[in-house]
Formats: sequence, structure tokens, C-alpha cells
Amino acid sequence: MGEVKLLDMHLELACGNKDAAQFCQIIGKMMRLADDIVDGDSDDPSADMSELLFRMFVDMQINPFYLSHKEVFIATAGTDILLWDVSNEWAKSTDHKEQVFGFVYRMAVNTFITVAMICGGMSHARSMVKRMFEFNQFRDNEEQLEDWIKEHHELRKEA
Repeated sequence: MGEVKLLDMHLELACGNKDAAQFCQIIGKMMRLADDIVDGDSDDPSADMSELLFRMFVDMQINPFYLSHKEVFIATAGTDILLWDVSNEWAKSTDHKEQVFGFVYRMAVNTFITVAMICGGMSHARSMVKRMFEFNQFRDNEEQLEDWIKEHHELRKEA
């Protein structure tokens, strides 16, 4: 699944609202950049950090959808960031339940669900939760729980 498919998913999530879909694109790319930097998967951490910061402080600040709803997204994004951080910690745990919760929380989908709610209401958001799960499960690069745990345990040994 390429960028075109991801953009289609974001447009569906945003009920066709192009500014909201662009916001999802920005958030998604920022999340991927941050994750790659933290996991050591970035080929050029300096360039990736520059892109992440540019998207955060420039692209995001001129996105009309974000500007109209930023009070909501401050709390929602904060929750996603916290869950992503805890997921990295729980990935290194020996407790299977913590590992499973970490695997789920790493997706940090609250911001995307909030976009769906704003654009299409509760029923749309509910259907999009299911669609996002299906979409992410069948993407070419989707990690499995066991691989994710193994990767984080290897990172812990290197540290």
C-alpha cells in the first residue's frame, strides 16, 4: 500500500475534507519520522528530525483544519504521544499483557479518530476505527506482535 492508498484512507476518515486529510498526512508522517528516529531505523536522523520539526512548526501551523480545532488536538495528540512513549517501555517488558497493550498503544490512533468524529460524527468515527484496523492489518509493512517485541528487546540489549 503506497502513499496514494494512505491518502485515500485519510480522505475517507475526513469525509472528503481535504484540509483534514492533509492534517492526517502531516500527523502520520510526523509519527513515522519520530518512530524511525527512536528505533534507529532512520537512514539520516538529522534530515528526518529536520523534516519532523518542519512539519510540526510550519506545515501544521498553516493547516486550516488544525487551526480550527487545535484546542481539541492539543489534548488528543498529547494522549497519543504519552501512549506511544509508554508502548515503547512496555515492549521491553517481560509481562505479556504489558507487551500486548504496548503493541496496541503504539498505533496512537486517537488523533485520527478525533478527525473522523469532527468530520462525520460518532457513527462515522466508529466505522473508521474498524476500517483503520483493517487497513493497518493488511498493509505490506505491518509488524506482528512477536516481531515488535523482539525488535524492542534487541534495542534494550544495545542500550
